[in-house]
Amino acid sequence: MFGIENWAVKLIWSTVIIVAGYAAGRITFAIVDRLFPAKKMEERPYGTPQETKTLATLIKSVLKYAIAFFVLGFLFRLFNVNLTPLLVSAGVVGFAIGFGAQNFIRDVLSGITLLFERNIHVGDYVEIAGSTGYIEEIGLRTTKIRDMSGQLHILFNGSITTVKNFTRGKVTVFVDVFLQKQEDTPRGQSLLRDVLEDYFRYHQLDEGEIQVSVLETKSPQVVVRAMFTMTPAFQSFVTQQMAPRLKEVFSEQNISLSSNRVDVTFRM
Repeated sequence: MFGIENWAVKLIWSTVIIVAGYAAGRITFAIVDRLFPAKKMEERPYGTPQETKTLATLIKSVLKYAIAFFVLGFLFRLFNVNLTPLLVSAGVVGFAIGFGAQNFIRDVLSGITLLFERNIHVGDYVEIAGSTGYIEEIGLRTTKIRDMSGQLHILFNGSITTVKNFTRGKVTVFVDVFLQKQEDTPRGQSLLRDVLEDYFRYHQLDEGEIQVSVLETKSPQVVVRAMFTMTPAFQSFVTQQMAPRLKEVFSEQNISLSSNRVDVTFRM
């Protein structure tokens, strides 16, 4: 009877420890969210918003593993589990390999290297191990990427060997609109600028100054060019959406295009 009561007490205490660990995780995560609020990251006096998000996810990852370690330690102690004979008989290295600790350590070290080298941040548009999308979370062991279809890709940091970061640097974009009539040039310049500014405002992009000019050509057609810089991450959006949108707006304003032609090109 005493043995049964003793085990019942231990089960109760183990439940309390697990619940306490879960509560500690929720509380500490809430504190991190308060310290690094997502809606006010641009107001932080230190680092970029991407660096701040990355730091928040790193802190959460460390806390998660630390709490899990302490909970397991208390549970082992509660049930009088002595790991020393197991470590001595199997060997420390064999024990680590047997429980997958070798891969775990590799993933953690790779994660620390990624974070300290600052090659990627939360919010960057990247291609890693065949997965392309926005980095949603960088943890000690895994990196999570959300692709354009909404699927979440979870990559172990130890498997990351090559990273393509489309968010770093700038590319120069040229948008050429071919007008059929010379007299439409002033309206075409103004309309091209308005469409681009509305596009950037709608998509909440800050891509700098838009320069609009008229190119000299030997043909009777007029080429109105807009030039601006942007992050490479949005190249596909501009390529797919800009030309059809310009054709639609110029048609609505009764400005004829030569061969219905709008070219979008990029230069690194």
